[in-house]
Order: sequence, then C-alpha cells, then structure tokens
Amino acid sequence: MTPGELRAESFTLYPPQARSFAIRNPQVLQRMPLILVSVILRQLIQFPWCFPAERERLSRQFDLMSKMDNASFDGLMSAFSTITLSSELRDMEWVDHPQLFREHLTAYLWSEHQIDRYHKAAQGYQQFVETALKKTAPASPRWTIVTIGQGSEQSDRQLFRKLQPHGTLFTQLDPTGGLEILLAEVRSRAQRYPIEYGLWYIEGGALHAASVGATYPDRDVLRTTCACSKTRVLAFESARLWTKPQWA
Repeated sequence: MTPGELRAESFTLYPPQARSFAIRNPQVLQRMPLILVSVILRQLIQFPWCFPAERERLSRQFDLMSKMDNASFDGLMSAFSTITLSSELRDMEWVDHPQLFREHLTAYLWSEHQIDRYHKAAQGYQQFVETALKKTAPASPRWTIVTIGQGSEQSDRQLFRKLQPHGTLFTQLDPTGGLEILLAEVRSRAQRYPIEYGLWYIEGGALHAASVGATYPDRDVLRTTCACSKTRVLAFESARLWTKPQWA
C-alpha cells in the first residue's frame, strides 16, 4: 500500500479518536511520502492518550498542511521523497504498525547510509512547522514554586547564585506558615485559570497536611511521592504543554 491508497477503512484498528481524526484528514496523509506519514501515524495512533495541547498542535499541523498549495507542499516533502526505500519496507503493514515500521526503517537507513539525509529532511520539516505554527501565549504567565526545607542538609554555599542576576533575593523573610500561604495561592490560581493539566504538584517527601484533599475544577492535584528524595519540591506550572515528533 502507498499513502495515496489510504482510505477510511485503513484505520479500522485505530482507537476511535485516532480513527476519527484520520478519516477527517485523508488528503493530507495521502499526499505525504511514506517515511513522513509513518511518523505522523505513530503520533496519531497515540492521540487518545495525548495531552490536550498535543492534540491541538497536531490538529493545527494538519490544518496547515491542508491549506498549502501543491507546489509548496511538494517542495516541503521533496527531501523525504528523494530517500529510496526497499520493497520490503514498502510492503510492510505500516498503517497498523507504524512503530514497528519505524524500527525497520531506522535500521535500513543506517545500513544504506541514508540516515543523515533523513535527519536533514526531518529537521527541515520540523523547522518549517515551528515557524508556521506560532506558539500561543498561555492563559497565564508561567509560575514555578520550589520549596526546600525539611530533610535538607545545611550548606554554606550561597543559594540561587546563578539566578540572582535575573531577579531579587529576599533574605529576611519569616518562613512561618509559608507553605500554607503558597498552597492557598496556588488553589486560588487554579480556580482563576482552570486549565486541564495546567497545574502540577510534585512531592519529594510526606504530603503536607494543607495539600491533602486540595481539589481543582474537574480534577485533583497531581501528587507524586518520590521515596528516594527527602527534599520537598512543589512545582506548579501553568504553561501549556507541547511536544515535538520523535524522529528515528
């Protein structure tokens, strides 16, 4: 099968959300070279388990491709199209098993000394997408809090020495009730910006009493206990998440 032969029934084994997405965007997939479409399908088959921002990014990428004229689209794909593939690779069930296809593809490209050409093509494609899809500003500025206290060892080394030139260091703060104040502010922030997967809580020690049972709109705080660490770390991130494709 070639990408141009893709039909709705080609995605029968895909999860419902991934199948629905593929069926809505057949023209883009049909126009892509086999090497690239296999990478995209590997992302697509994981669509139901992606973060919302990752799904949005993939949707925007397909929307971008669908609006390109033939000359521009073919020019973008030309670097992939010039890479020759063996008949064994072309005959694989790459639609149902894109990950397996990738493994065989990587071995083949190395054996045929084409891996550098592939990486160059992938980088060119990625740069085009990054430039065309301007990053959207998060609903609120990024905000990260790290607290270090109970269980940490005393040190004479100056704290935040590399960060000081970029901010302000306060040395006369009263730490009494500090963690409760921070958690209260985080709860308030989560209510103001109820972004799905927009807030993360990472705990390196025993859960603090003030954090137990803390809930946010439609979800609980993500709480992870790391037994290997005595340091309490609270990290709150309100930036939207996105990932890049994993190339061979």
